[in-house]
Amino acid sequence: MEKLKTLNWVLLALLGVAAGVAKMMQIPQEMAFFQDALGFSADLIVAFGALQFLSGLMMVFKKTRLAGSLILGLTLFLSCIVIFMSGNIVFGFVSAIPVIMADIAAWIEFKEMQTAKQTQ
Repeated sequence: MEKLKTLNWVLLALLGVAAGVAKMMQIPQEMAFFQDALGFSADLIVAFGALQFLSGLMMVFKKTRLAGSLILGLTLFLSCIVIFMSGNIVFGFVSAIPVIMADIAAWIEFKEMQTAKQTQ
């Protein structure tokens, strides 16, 4: 179970960093996608990417993993909604998987924090 938990947060961290870098580098597909679907400005897309990047980094450290998984989950959820809005239903369901993974990571971290408090 510990290996699956570790694999989950490692994959999420990589996903957050990669998704954030793509937006911060203003990759044309990322820019067009968010500009067309939501009307985001280039600066807002870059800021959104920075938030994803930072939340991905937060996943690496135990002390910030809960906050990182919550923030990353929210940004991935927004991306998932945009995908559904664009009419790509199949990819929308596929992109919901990392949202669920982030929710699982947050739940695990929360439960571990509760357990640690009870044992003190």
